[in-house]
Amino acid sequence: YLIPFFLIFILSSCTTQSDEREGDTLLAKVYDSKLYQSDLGDFLADKKSKDDSLSILKNQINEWIYSEILYHNGQKELRNLDEIEKKVKSYRKSLIKIEYQEKLIKNKGVKITEEEIKEYYKLNPEIFIVDNPIYHIQYVKLPEETQNISKLEKLLNQDSVPHFIFNFCKTYPDECHLNDDYWLYDYQLISYLSLPSYLHNEYPKFRIFERDDKTHLIFKITEKRNKGAIFPLALVKDIIYQILIFQKRKEILKELEDNLYIEELNTGNIELHY
Repeated sequence: YLIPFFLIFILSSCTTQSDEREGDTLLAKVYDSKLYQSDLGDFLADKKSKDDSLSILKNQINEWIYSEILYHNGQKELRNLDEIEKKVKSYRKSLIKIEYQEKLIKNKGVKITEEEIKEYYKLNPEIFIVDNPIYHIQYVKLPEETQNISKLEKLLNQDSVPHFIFNFCKTYPDECHLNDDYWLYDYQLISYLSLPSYLHNEYPKFRIFERDDKTHLIFKITEKRNKGAIFPLALVKDIIYQILIFQKRKEILKELEDNLYIEELNTGNIELHY
């Protein structure tokens, strides 16, 4: 990390005292614009290796120089500077408006309840149409060294999961989806679970399938929804949440803005001349 600061030292040695900010170092100058070390922020502290620090510093300085050259010449050559200033003013107003709206919303605290999500799902089924068959799955990935597979199969034929499987899932939760509302597409059954396509039917009871890597998979397809059906709520819950957040934010902002309008009108800060 000494290399970039060595470059800064060399550059600073070429400047006069009048070019210095107090406690800062001048790195470059284009016409009347000056680039100081503090203008570059903390990027030097974020570098992962010493080798690229010098080239990155040079690039930062050169980018600033090119930008200043274009800005300086643009001011001389362009004839629509007044129009640009109007755009800048409009953009500034928009930024301030957006920031203030965010502050108003933050102060109100927008919340969405489970009941609101379920109600939206119920009233708008046409939005959530399944594009490809989708399956509700329960499964457990067992390690290769699992013993007594045949005994386990008999227990599963009674449509019950042995206690030791639940204990296994407590220890290895990433290998289990027994109590989750877990849905997968056809291609995900193959890529995630390595199930052959002939097993992509409804299996209302648990089965054990030996995979190519010699591990075993306890799985159960409890439901299948074909193309054209309605997506399960679990899969669209986050989408509905974002929709409702957007709608509620819009409603709250409209109410707040209307209140601000009435307040400013009553205090005489708004004059209507039409």
